[in-house]
Formats: sequence, C-alpha cells, structure tokens
Amino acid sequence: MLSTWQRALAACALAAILLTPGVARAQQPDQEFRNGVKAFEEGRFEEAEVHFRNVLKSQPSHEQALRYRDEAGYHFWVRVLAKGGRLATVAQRVLKAAEEAAVRERQDQGKLRQDMAGLWSDDFMTEVETTERLVALYGHYVVPELVAVLSDRREEDRRVRALQLLKRLGDEATLAVIELLEAEDITLQQNAAVALGHMGDIRAVPPLRRLADRASDPHVKEAANRAVSQLGNIEGSTADAYARIAEEFYRENPMFMTHRYREYVVWQWQQDRLGRRDVPRFRWNEEVAEEYCYDGLSVSPDHQALWTLLLNVYAQEWTEIDETLRVARQVKDAGGEFDDDEVSRLEQMQEQLAKVKMLVASRGAEGVLSALGKALADQRAPVAVFLIERLQELNIDPALLSGGGTVSFLPPPERASGAGSQPRRPPG
Repeated sequence: MLSTWQRALAACALAAILLTPGVARAQQPDQEFRNGVKAFEEGRFEEAEVHFRNVLKSQPSHEQALRYRDEAGYHFWVRVLAKGGRLATVAQRVLKAAEEAAVRERQDQGKLRQDMAGLWSDDFMTEVETTERLVALYGHYVVPELVAVLSDRREEDRRVRALQLLKRLGDEATLAVIELLEAEDITLQQNAAVALGHMGDIRAVPPLRRLADRASDPHVKEAANRAVSQLGNIEGSTADAYARIAEEFYRENPMFMTHRYREYVVWQWQQDRLGRRDVPRFRWNEEVAEEYCYDGLSVSPDHQALWTLLLNVYAQEWTEIDETLRVARQVKDAGGEFDDDEVSRLEQMQEQLAKVKMLVASRGAEGVLSALGKALADQRAPVAVFLIERLQELNIDPALLSGGGTVSFLPPPERASGAGSQPRRPPG
C-alpha cells in the first residue's frame, strides 16, 4: 500500500507527464479525431467538421494521418466524402496527408533494400514471400535496386530471381525497365530486353526495335528482336511505332495508363543510374507521350506525325496548368478553401513551361497549322486556341490557307529550312 508521500510523488509525476507539451499535443489530436468520428456516426456533421479541423490545426504528422485513415476505415471515409461541402474538404486534407505518408514508405529506398534481402534467401518460401511483399508494397520502385544484379554476369541465380520478379510485376514496371535499355552496359541492355519480352507489354515494342537497330553487340540485338517477337510487332517504321504509342498516352487510353498508385512517376536513365521524377496526375500522360515523341524523333528527325503530336502535347500541358490555376484563383477570390502549396507548385510549373510557346512557334507556320489541324480533328478546343495564338505571332504564307481556309490535320511536306531539326525539351 502506498504511503501519503508516495501518492503525492506519483501524482506530481503524472501531472508532469500530462503537462509535457509533446505528450499533450500527441493526445489531443487523437481524441479530437475520435470525437469527430463519433459525432459523424451520430449525425452531428457540423460538430464532426469542427473536430476534424482541430485535428488539422494541430498539424499531425503524415504518420498520424495515415493512422487516422486506417483507424476509421475505408467505408467511413467514403461516407464522409459523400456528404460533400466543407466536411468533405476537411476529410480530403486528412486523406492527402495520409497518402503522403504511404508514398514516403513506398519510396523509402533504405527500407526497400532491407526488405529485398529475403529475395536472395536460400529458403524457397522466404523468396516467394519476399517477392509478393515487394510487389504489394513497392511495385515499380524495386527496378532501380535491380540494376546492379541485371548488370552482373557472374550472379546467374540472382539474375534469374530478378527477372522473375520483373515478370511478376508485369506492365506496372514496363516504363522503368524500358529506361534500362538506354544504359551503355550491354549486359544490362540484354537482360532488360529479356525481361520486357516476358512482361507482355506492347508499350515496350518501339524502344526494343530502336535497340535492335542500334545495338552493335549480337547478343543484345538478338535479345531485343526476340522480345519484339514475343510481344507482337507494330506495323510501320520504328518512328511510326513510337508515334502510335505516344498517341495512346496523349489520348489517355486506359489500356496504356497502367498505374496503381496515387503518385505518378516518370522514369529516366541518367548518368548511369535509373532516376525518377514525381509529376502531377494531370501531367503524367503528356510527360510519357513527350518521352516517346523525343525517342521517336531521335530515330527519324523529320517524322511529321511525331512533330505534330509533340506540338499538341506541349499545348495540352500549357492549357491544363493554365486552366487549373485559373480555377484555383477563382476559388480563392470566392473565399473558398484551396491548397496554397499546390497553387505555388502549379505557378512554378507554368514558369518552367514558359518556353513552350517559343518551342511551338519555332516549328514555323506549317508545323503549327498541322498541329492545329490535329487539335481540331481531336476536338480539343483549348489546345486549338493555344495554337491559333501561336499562329498570330507568325507571318503566315497565304498559300497555306488555300482551299477556302480549311486546314488538313495531315502533316504537309517539310520545308528544307526545318529539316533535320531535333526536338527541344522544355525545362522541368
């Protein structure tokens, strides 16, 4: 039994703990969140909004937000979002913070390397379980960690396991593995081609054909050609194949937009390593379409369909950001809620894309008219308006507007002055 002074000491210690700022902050948002859940379940929606706002005011960590998301459960958040209004807006902010925590976990290369250790285990079940864990938790983020294994001729057993993992990932990892074909290491090129052949994704056909045409090593050439035969070829030249795949991304064909995460990544081989850039969802398909256009034009610099598509992609990127910013500013002017950080990021993107106008105009009147014809045929009014504005900045040859002023979306013959020019990538 505690004496009087022991009770007093215990009380003081408890008070000190409860009054410690860090502990108080940790407990308060948890209680506010649970009060908000209870208020919502009992139909007191305005009170629930107040509690959730208090949670956000406490600036919970992303890990806390992830815990709140999982604690309440999927069906709860669906019902909150379905209510709409300010309550749904607050819920979206909580979920966004939670998703950022999940993204950081997926992109944590240190943790990924630790989890990959089981892939090389001598125990078969450990290997299988690790493979499924890597697929479920990390997806295409494992590809950079496989570069060293795929470049090593000596570790055949590990190489086979890496290829099996890539096959298991399938089309989710295609765009990352395609970038490995850009490496100078012929062993890495060969193994990447082998992997793509087993992954069953037709999006890999153009870069495999490009590799087969360029490769000097007979083993790399053979692996690339075999992979193309496994995937099924695309009619036309290699540049035509690039144009067809780029067009599908530009049109956001769901069959080509394989992606199971909320964050969107563009993969690029740079300086002997596979790197990535996180991009907004609305820009991802245009970014990938750009990459296919650039690579296709490296094969055939005068390919008109690729140039016409590339100008449309540039225009679409500009109009999307411009329209998104316009709506955000309207919301702000109307006193609505908006994400200051997101608006700032969009403004930075717009600044980085400022050279797009010059790049489009640099193709001359014929190039812009060809792109305008495609935009009209695609019924993309904002893109058409952007291209018309670029035409106003150029001196147009009246002969280009013959035939009652109609413009064909079929590309006109290239002028000699523009022949052989290479595409220039806008910054960012």
